[in-house]
Parts: sequence; C-alpha cells; structure tokens
Amino acid sequence: MKKKSQNNKLSKAQIICFILIAIVCIFAIFEAVYVVLFSTDGSIENVTTSVTNNVPVDEKQNLKENFLKIFQNDLTSNVDTVSIEKKDNKYNLIYTAYNKVEKSAGKYDINVQLPHINIDSVEAENINNQINNTFQAKSESILAEDTAATNTVYNIKYKAYLNNDILSLVLECTLKEGNNAQRIIIKTYNYNMKTKEQVKIEELTEIKKLNKNMIESKIKEEIDSQISMEKSLTEAGYEVFNRYPNSDMYKFESLNNFFIDEKDNLYVLFAYGNTNNTSEMDIIIY
Repeated sequence: MKKKSQNNKLSKAQIICFILIAIVCIFAIFEAVYVVLFSTDGSIENVTTSVTNNVPVDEKQNLKENFLKIFQNDLTSNVDTVSIEKKDNKYNLIYTAYNKVEKSAGKYDINVQLPHINIDSVEAENINNQINNTFQAKSESILAEDTAATNTVYNIKYKAYLNNDILSLVLECTLKEGNNAQRIIIKTYNYNMKTKEQVKIEELTEIKKLNKNMIESKIKEEIDSQISMEKSLTEAGYEVFNRYPNSDMYKFESLNNFFIDEKDNLYVLFAYGNTNNTSEMDIIIY
C-alpha cells in the first residue's frame, strides 16, 4: 500500500508539470495574438518589421526611389581630383559653365545649369559640345521666342561621378511646353580618364563582372513588373504609359543611357521622356 501511494504522488507531480507547461504555452500564444491585434497599425507587417528591424533596407531599391535627388550640380569622387591635370586650372574637373535663371510671365520659366568637363581632350570637348548643342541651344531658343505665349518650363540639373578612371556625367531635364504633359529627359555621358575615350556599356559591365544575359535578364524582370502594374491600372480605369517588352531599346546592344557611381553601382536608364511627353522612366541598378 505504501508503494502504491508513492506512485500516486509521482503521477500528480507529472500532471502538475504538464499543466505548468501548458499554461506557459497558452500565455505565449496569447501574447503573440495580442501583439498582432494591438500593434501600432493593427497589421501583421508591423510585427514583422519590429522583429526584423536589424535587417538592412534593400540599398538598390533605396537608390532607385531617390534617384531624382542626386542632381546637385556637383561631382562625387572616390579618388582625389586635385592632382588631375585640367584644361583650365581655375576651375574644378566638372563645373557649371552655363547658368541661366530667367522667367517671363506667360512665356517661360527657365532654370538651367549645364556642366563642363574640364579636360583637354578631343572626346571631352565632343561631350561638352553635345551638351551645348542640345541643352543650351534649347534654352536660348526659348529665350528668343517672342511670339505667342507658350508657357514653357525648362529646368536642368546635373550630377557627376568619378569612379577611378571612369567619369560619369548625368543630366536631368524637365520640360513642359504649353498644355503638353511634362517630360523628364535623362542623358548620360561616360568618359575614360585613362584612354580619353567615351565608355560603352561593355566596359562598365566588365567592371561589374556582368555579361549580356545578366544585364538583359534584369531589364526583362523590371519591364515585366512594370507592364503587370500597367495592366492593373488600366483595368482600374487609369491611363498609363505603355511599354513594349519586345522593343529593341531593351537589348544589350542598344543601351546608351547608363552610368556608374562612386560606389560601383551601375545604373541602366530608360527615360521615356527623352522621346515622349512623359515623366515615366525605368531604372535598373546592378
């Protein structure tokens, strides 16, 4: 009888242990449900963020979202530019050579800063001439317009990067003429300081250890994603800018709008405002 009593006591101890474990588990479940239901915005995403807030934000996505903020009319370099031989030592390697800020009610509102590459080479001068013949000429033509009011808004800013031997120059132009939709025009120039030649996409992809297939694959992924969004917006009754995924413009051989920043981020840009009245653009960063 004594032995049976000991066994009964042991069974009760086990039961108590199981009950305690169950209570702990129930409390843990209740706490988790409480956090989900009474988090700041009442969403599961908020809980996920609070748990994983030590995971860094996708840097490339952040660069894409802040792309239009880079244009500060300056140069960012990962090398010392002081010792670089310049065409005119009174100026920096990149400086604002054309600065036009003028406004005429009902006619135009101009705020244009154009860069100049301060290097004594044929190719650098070719780039400077291309900028002047395209952007400065447009500015001067607007200022010379003395006929009917066109209500033209024309703004240009730039950003330059020097990544070792690669000098990248990026211009952002916003243009609105009359009742036409605003355009955002992006133009890039890439110059090899060592060879004194303009840089092709192949040279930058080699720096990044990429190839044609890798470049085109990521472009396709981005364009397909945008087309999917277009479809949803169209079905909801919105007007959208149509992309054509089979266009030659997305082929590796056709890429002509690209640059590399001081941190080796390679940007491939499709600024549809270059040829259309739109501010739409796609930015792919490698």
